[in-house]
Amino acid sequence: MANLVGAALLSLNLNYTNTQKQKTLYGVLQYGIDIYGAASSGAEWPANGGMGMGRKLPLLFAGVMLGDTNMQNFADASEYLIFQEDQQTFYVSQAEVDITNSGAWDPDTRGPVLPYSSTDIGLPDWGIRHSYTPENDNKHFESMYRASNYGPGCGTALAALMLGAKDLWNWPAFFDYHDRAVEISPGTEDNCPLPFQHEMWNTYRADYEPIWTRDYSTNVYSLGHYINSDQIIADHTVVDLYDTIPDAWMAEVKKMLLVYTGESHSHWMFIGLPLLQSVNASYASVTADNAIPPSYRTTDLRAANGRRNANSWGNYTGEQHWYTVPSEITVIKNGLTYQENNSLHVAAFGFAWCWDMTQTNVPGGTVDPVFGVRWAGSSASGPDGNARWGLDSADTALTGNSICMDTYLAATEQYISYCLSQGYTTKVFFSTGPIDTFSTATDESCAQRQLKNNYIRNYARKNSSRILFDYADILAWSNAGSENVLTWNSIPFQRIHSDNTLNMDGSAHTEDGDHIGPRGALRLAKAVWWFMARIAGWDGTPK
Repeated sequence: MANLVGAALLSLNLNYTNTQKQKTLYGVLQYGIDIYGAASSGAEWPANGGMGMGRKLPLLFAGVMLGDTNMQNFADASEYLIFQEDQQTFYVSQAEVDITNSGAWDPDTRGPVLPYSSTDIGLPDWGIRHSYTPENDNKHFESMYRASNYGPGCGTALAALMLGAKDLWNWPAFFDYHDRAVEISPGTEDNCPLPFQHEMWNTYRADYEPIWTRDYSTNVYSLGHYINSDQIIADHTVVDLYDTIPDAWMAEVKKMLLVYTGESHSHWMFIGLPLLQSVNASYASVTADNAIPPSYRTTDLRAANGRRNANSWGNYTGEQHWYTVPSEITVIKNGLTYQENNSLHVAAFGFAWCWDMTQTNVPGGTVDPVFGVRWAGSSASGPDGNARWGLDSADTALTGNSICMDTYLAATEQYISYCLSQGYTTKVFFSTGPIDTFSTATDESCAQRQLKNNYIRNYARKNSSRILFDYADILAWSNAGSENVLTWNSIPFQRIHSDNTLNMDGSAHTEDGDHIGPRGALRLAKAVWWFMARIAGWDGTPK
């Protein structure tokens, strides 16, 4: 039924004539009206294998086409969890971890079985009878009846998106799970999307953002993030796009000032940007290391890492300046005003992390019950001293530190709000931290660092107005397209690719202050030009 309904509604979106569409349209409308009648009388199509699919979409379609809000209301899964499609899809939580690791777990053993772990929390998934018998849940992607559901389900999901009815459907896990399932499946297994539906998905899914995609494409059970092409996110995928910027937008970038304020890791700008200019003079730049930013001009991208104090220019900007000390947050706001009033308008402003996520305090304290790691890092001048820290306020009990990643996010939001309130056009951006390794960075430390970087990414991607410079992801990938990913305790973590620690000629690099090699600095510089052009207003369309 779901295959037929999905195919019918997808067909109605194609360029057949109205006469050709008429019979299909009337049939689906009548079917939707019939489903509404049954639902309003108390009917339910419970999750059980694949037998109940294909009823919700016709109801929703009829409600939209007829403008009937009563019909539309029955499609709201948060109010009426009566359809199989919604009863089977969910986001993994601690409850699923607990039940699949207990004596109550009762999966269908005719196929492979796999329990959930804490690293799966947040994963969009499917369970054969999840809403009322979660004991039957099974993480394994080849579990019984899974393929027979995500096959027709993808046509249903796409048709609902094309109808503009995702919000009326009101069950995000259904859509995210099918993004995940189709991404994993090559489309060859039994009951996978029919060829027509698969072709429609491949052709049109990208038109309806956001799209859920895995963080690690080689891991079936990887957590993921949302893709929204309108959002400005500079990661490894944009490095090679630096030379697609139209000339008009190149000219705009050469009027802009980037302040990526930080400590030693911000020094890549003073190596990578001049290096890019030496390769191609069109990418002209001028930089200032812990000094007054370069004055306005129209010939160079300007980049600086300094910080304006009350009466002078500071050297480094650490966590104590950006987010752990409230009075210092005020100093940074005042510094933005000073620059605005002294012809040093900042076009883009962000914090260049140092080893703050890992250094000084090695992993310790109580093991996090969700992620299975001990937290590490430094919080210089924080209210609880320089101590290790986690993701949110719940981690204070584990670390003894009220500083957490939410503190950084909240401070960055303060700078965004301040600029808006003052009428400044400065774009304040989020950034991930370094993934190079120093002597005390154990694999556990790197794993908790990855969780912190992912937390920033996920936060930024939840709102398309937020801007992200993904420093870590850019350096985890080589120019040849290889990602350096390791694993600790089932947690995959990125580490700087060895290629990005080398000189341009491939020889070993001697440390020069930014803790990466010229190859890595050049990758960052290329990404920055793309990044600044997008901030200037370029929509990303290649020249």
